[in-house]
Amino acid sequence: MEHIIHVVRDGVEALEYLFGSLDKPYLRIPPPKLVLLDLRIPKIDGINVLQKIRQHPDAHKLSVVVFTASRDSKDREQATSLHIDGYFLKPEDEKDFPKIMEKIGLTWLIKNQ
Repeated sequence: MEHIIHVVRDGVEALEYLFGSLDKPYLRIPPPKLVLLDLRIPKIDGINVLQKIRQHPDAHKLSVVVFTASRDSKDREQATSLHIDGYFLKPEDEKDFPKIMEKIGLTWLIKNQ
């Protein structure tokens, strides 16, 4: 099975990747299997990206996992209220990164069995 990972640098690129156009948004076909979203991204922050995903008639059911350095409880509450599939804090120690990625993968697999 081929896994394609598309990385964007900011919220504008994320929305353009998902919807093609900010003016007349349509969902990319095929849609991504998982959106791994940081809340602290430039131009349009992750909460606003998540709101746009959840408001879009064709994208509102996309699997979105938040992966962020934000330890602000308000961020977690906002993201959770927008029906995310998981909320993971970026590890402070780089060596813990693979463990977190494994947990994110398991979360997605369980949801999509």
